[in-house]
Amino acid sequence: RTATDRGTDTHEVAYYRAGSAASAMSPENVPYEDLLAGRILHLSGITAALSADCLALLRDLTAPRPGRPLVSFDVNHRPHLWRGGEADASVLLELARRC
Repeated sequence: RTATDRGTDTHEVAYYRAGSAASAMSPENVPYEDLLAGRILHLSGITAALSADCLALLRDLTAPRPGRPLVSFDVNHRPHLWRGGEADASVLLELARRC
């Protein structure tokens, strides 16, 4: 394909994250002491979209607490990952504001 083709062609991206190891993350199975021991913790909006448990994990990790590392948050908005449940824009904004 040429640069011109890429500029005018529509394309669709498939996300195969349902049932992935990442989609099973939750506050109950992630070792917080390891994640919070560093100086910087980088999180992604994609994780928030994977499952209710993943969203709960990100909410916990972005909660204000003494000694929490600097948290960077890449919104990385992927509309196709947000199927039902909470509204993606409001959730991503909530998480970004906590970082």
